[in-house]
Amino acid sequence: MLSQAVRRCAAATAAPRGLMPAAVSTSVRALNVHEYQGAELMAKYGINVPPGVAVRTPAEAVKAAAAMADASGEVVVKSQVRPSHTALGCG
Repeated sequence: MLSQAVRRCAAATAAPRGLMPAAVSTSVRALNVHEYQGAELMAKYGINVPPGVAVRTPAEAVKAAAAMADASGEVVVKSQVRPSHTALGCG
């Protein structure tokens, strides 16, 4: 059974009746992973992914950046936060 919040979100974002089957308008997102988790999963099955390191603290970020820096010393830092229903406009 779908929770009330998920039903509200599905109803608020559904297309007008007649444009899409009813089953599509109440679909629920079953896979909820961060980008780094998806990259690990793809790499496990032989799909090429760019190198990356998941960290949780500033000290871990500094250590990972030093290890991954190119000849110029540059690295890219990207934060990943899983959005809530409220952030998606569904709450």
